[in-house]
Amino acid sequence: MRVYRLDGVEVQTTIGSVLESVLKQIKNLDRPYLTSMELKGDPVQVSGALRALVKRGALARSPGILSVRGSERFYLYYSLRSYCVKDQLIEDYLEANCPDQRIIEIYHRITDGGEVLSNYDVRAEFGAPSRGRSP
Repeated sequence: MRVYRLDGVEVQTTIGSVLESVLKQIKNLDRPYLTSMELKGDPVQVSGALRALVKRGALARSPGILSVRGSERFYLYYSLRSYCVKDQLIEDYLEANCPDQRIIEIYHRITDGGEVLSNYDVRAEFGAPSRGRSP
């Protein structure tokens, strides 16, 4: 068994486990936030390890799924110490990684303006990608 400390929370893991690999990668990233897409390994196992860290109170997770690269869907994970600035972390991540700035505009309207937008509202205003169907 190995014991890791992540934000003051002790996490026990077995040598060579996916959880140990994820903990080492998190330490090497040395940033206040990360996504499962940035970690090496089987995506399902990496996501499972990150979920385990959230359950143990070692990490927090964004309330919604981020999807800024096509069909890839993932959560933003961040330090519990950063919880008070989680909205800023999410905004920073979107600005650094989002190919379409309209998504950031929608994010600001929701967080700053208090708007409630459905998928229909967003598609009506900004359009939807064509799926090859004809009306």
